[in-house]
Amino acid sequence: NSKRILLFTHFSPDPDALGSITYLYNTLKSNTNAQICASIEGQIPSGLNFLEDFKNIYSKSALNHTVEFKPDLIIILDTNNFNRICKEQSSANDLREYIKQNNISTIILDHHPIVNNDQSSIFIHKETCCTTELLYLIFAKELGFKTTKENNIAILTGILADTGRFVYNITNYKRLFSIVEELLTEDISLEEIAYKIDRFKPDELIIISELLKNLKQENNFNYSFLTPEFVKNQKVEES
Repeated sequence: NSKRILLFTHFSPDPDALGSITYLYNTLKSNTNAQICASIEGQIPSGLNFLEDFKNIYSKSALNHTVEFKPDLIIILDTNNFNRICKEQSSANDLREYIKQNNISTIILDHHPIVNNDQSSIFIHKETCCTTELLYLIFAKELGFKTTKENNIAILTGILADTGRFVYNITNYKRLFSIVEELLTEDISLEEIAYKIDRFKPDELIIISELLKNLKQENNFNYSFLTPEFVKNQKVEES
């Protein structure tokens, strides 16, 4: 029954976070009459702009966007703590208080270990390999919402990234491969999605080159760094 739904995922989003928020944005826009808004605090990596509705994600302060949009429901994806949505601890505390004072319902959908999770109206956590898999199980399989080719690409993006191309330890391989089989159509290529996730832009290659140049080895540890001058001159994205 919600009329205004605001979607959040964590700052410095990875492919699973971006796949999750674009998938759910598109799914709710297509299957409900609610006004949907998606937001990530801080800069959003441009390398995943192939995802449908990527351009519709706002880069705003989570607290300010909540106050401006006035949602009656907030859905938090790929994290279970407001401290991963807001970069400043004070902003996270203010957001919690604003939600409480305005009786805003909250749903958390996440697959990470539960550590100091925030309270919410609904908390759904399953042992899935990624949040996009969790969303597919809920919205496509349980609720019966239709998916599109672009939805499937968003889900597969999260799966490929968070499983390391299916080589990480996965709790339920059979279920995962069954989902992948359902999502793959003749016009979707896992190889192409993997390439888009892993590709480097020219400015990113410059950063990698600088990290290799500054590589140090001490006491059986390897580390590298970027100087403030380099970051400023190259206009390195914080994410």
